[in-house]
Amino acid sequence: MTQLYYLQSLPRAGNTILGSLINQSNNVQLTANSNAVEVLHRILSIRETKTYHHFPDNTSIINSAKAGVLAHYDHIDYSHIIDRGPWGIQSNLDYVKEIGLSRKFILLYRPLFECVGSSVKVLGGDHSWAQEILQDDKMIGYNAIGLENILNSDEQFIVITYDDICENPQSVIDKILDFIEVPKFKLDFNNIKQFEFNGLKYDDFDHPWHTVRTNKIEKDTIDYMSYIPLDIIKKYQEQHNRLHDLVMEKQKWI
Repeated sequence: MTQLYYLQSLPRAGNTILGSLINQSNNVQLTANSNAVEVLHRILSIRETKTYHHFPDNTSIINSAKAGVLAHYDHIDYSHIIDRGPWGIQSNLDYVKEIGLSRKFILLYRPLFECVGSSVKVLGGDHSWAQEILQDDKMIGYNAIGLENILNSDEQFIVITYDDICENPQSVIDKILDFIEVPKFKLDFNNIKQFEFNGLKYDDFDHPWHTVRTNKIEKDTIDYMSYIPLDIIKKYQEQHNRLHDLVMEKQKWI
């Protein structure tokens, strides 16, 4: 049976290159931005229907939800799957607890404003996007909540950072594989490929979100703060600092 683990991260934090590296493994694969959490949500949401309330067979719904999540990867010929999604959001975390799946979280962090600036750049440079994507129900705001929730929890987790990936990718992969108890392997830096999972690649039909450099791994020198209006920096500075301080604190003890 497939063993699932969970990647909770911020967009533009190095998810794609991390997946490209991990997926060189013969034992474990990291998914694209996954629909598995939505599968779980939709099945468990059956309990909100009138039909369910007429005959509230909760055990059957839970069994269906668990089977549905695991069946999501039935066609994948790997024993270990790291699912990338907003698993740290409390409602999603509660779902995983309720259906009885084991829980180990990999938290991928990059400073909040770097992720925002990088996203705005990909979106074409229009600074108005910064406010949009930082809202609590949007791509960065939502995942920042999930990341902070796990950091403040007693769940099993490790923290890795974008800087770690750029500076010592082999050490990052070793750390993850040790955590999930999967055999380590030596990365082939001459064979870095665009992200692929089960033969599928991203279709970036709107913006180039998922293109990685295949000739080298290094941190770029772009001034991402210049893509964020000063009033947005002021508004979200406390959240940026809080998340950063929390990550630094947790890294000392992990």
